[in-house]
Amino acid sequence: MAVKLPSGITSRLNQTGDRARRQYRASVSDKSQRNAAGRARQVCSRWFDTLAEAKEWREDQVVRLRTMGSIAKDTRSTIADACSSWLQLARTVGIDGRARIESATAERYGSSIRTIVVPTMGEVRVSEVSTPMLTRWRDTVSLEHGRDAAIRALGVVKQVLRYQATIGAIPVDPSASVRLARAQARQDDEEEPVDQFMSPEDVRRILDAADRLAAGAGLTTGRGSGSFQMRQRMETWLWARPLVYLLVLGGPRMGEASALRWGDVDWMEGTISIRRARKRDGSIGPPKNRSSVRTLKMGDRFMGVLRSLYVARNDRSDDDYLFGGNATQPLVAGNFGRRQWHDLLEEAGMLEDDGGHRWTPHDCRHYHASVLIMAGTNVQLVADRLGHANTTVTLTVYAHLFVELRGKANTAGADLEEKLMAR
Repeated sequence: MAVKLPSGITSRLNQTGDRARRQYRASVSDKSQRNAAGRARQVCSRWFDTLAEAKEWREDQVVRLRTMGSIAKDTRSTIADACSSWLQLARTVGIDGRARIESATAERYGSSIRTIVVPTMGEVRVSEVSTPMLTRWRDTVSLEHGRDAAIRALGVVKQVLRYQATIGAIPVDPSASVRLARAQARQDDEEEPVDQFMSPEDVRRILDAADRLAAGAGLTTGRGSGSFQMRQRMETWLWARPLVYLLVLGGPRMGEASALRWGDVDWMEGTISIRRARKRDGSIGPPKNRSSVRTLKMGDRFMGVLRSLYVARNDRSDDDYLFGGNATQPLVAGNFGRRQWHDLLEEAGMLEDDGGHRWTPHDCRHYHASVLIMAGTNVQLVADRLGHANTTVTLTVYAHLFVELRGKANTAGADLEEKLMAR
């Protein structure tokens, strides 16, 4: 009975005199390149006396040639397989020389893959994907799932196919010319319009409550009212008070404020430089976009509040973090929201009936933007102050305010800090 040989291996019976000996020929072909007859181009071949030698040689050649990019990889790989391997690489080591993606970004990619890409084209082989096929798929997804979802899904597929082409799994990237433009440019995580803002009265109550907590008042109620807990909470409010003031008077993102160090403070110029941010996975890296690297001009009141913390921490260094209980570790925004921000709203009498928070620390940023806009500040200056990627983001997020501003007189000219403090 004839033995079925592995793929890429053939045999012949070699007759030498009275003796017959079977030999095995191992060959490697590149299915992405075909001759005039439509057959895959043969890259290399060799005869062996044993089947084991032929198999070993062929496996070595396939690995070597794939590494060199001379032949395409497994054409049986599906889009689902390619997405899975690409996402794993992007999360662990990065793709195309880039840094590995953050956990939040990986989750967004993974969600698009699970909910859209795999159900609609997961079983399609990578080698079978074509530009017309992708175009039809893009239009179908856009109709069934909405334009934004289609943009996210297409973006993932394009990255996956570009990587497949880079490693030689496919000869060309079929997605290179497939596009789906956004109806409105959105390059910031704050892309949803905001129509509710803290009032000047809310801000006044919050800042007054921060002052009282830092002075030791209002610490006899709430979480822990013993002498040790009170002393610990007073030490906490040494840094929590200037943080609250910064959120209102500077408008940074919480991740940016958490990553501030003493070396970012210029006392002579009265500025705070935003150079880095704490990411959701706890790492410290560049801010969200290039426009987010900026210097905030601050007023005398804030610099005075910050100086009290500077004096209290007499063993500080330029590399120490401004805020948090550990100068060598950045503040965890979630912990601040659950603890100090909760105590602040409780002291200000601004908790909901069920104990929930009427406002979040991020609402201070929105309040900051609202004051700038209603003072008639140029939209580019507002975008620069907030670190938005462009003015389109600013106009989108605060569209309600810009509409309200139309027809009103420009009230700019009063001191910004006094306006922000509502005092």
